[in-house]
Amino acid sequence: KAAPSFEELLKNKDYQSEFDRRVTKALETAKANWEREEQTKQTEAKKLEGMNEEQKAEHKRQQAEKQLAEREAAVTNRELSVHHIIGLRSDYDKRLDDDNLITLCRLHHEQAERGIVKAARLKELAKQPVNADEMLTSVLRSGHDNI
Repeated sequence: KAAPSFEELLKNKDYQSEFDRRVTKALETAKANWEREEQTKQTEAKKLEGMNEEQKAEHKRQQAEKQLAEREAAVTNRELSVHHIIGLRSDYDKRLDDDNLITLCRLHHEQAERGIVKAARLKELAKQPVNADEMLTSVLRSGHDNI
């Protein structure tokens, strides 16, 4: 038997209700995002009105820096994964131990897997308390090279 068409599915009141709920939520989210973006644009325009050309150029540079940092952070966050400091093959029983797990970006995870970043260094890092804001700032300033 062929799968029902979308129109046939919506004849069922439960499906129609769920579809309506999801569409309404998506529209509300889109509207809220649009309103927030418009408010940001208006605020930005008011700021720029009161600036001279030099201030505008500096503001534009700062905005570009901020956007770059946000993009880099987004890429890093998308690529985060958990690494087992002591590998599963070496000691499977440690697979869920907090002191054997560390979150790494894709690049550093690959380096750890290949032994470029040593287990001793990872253990050291895993013991340190983490301040995400400081870490992100440090990574963005250092060019993401040092672990």
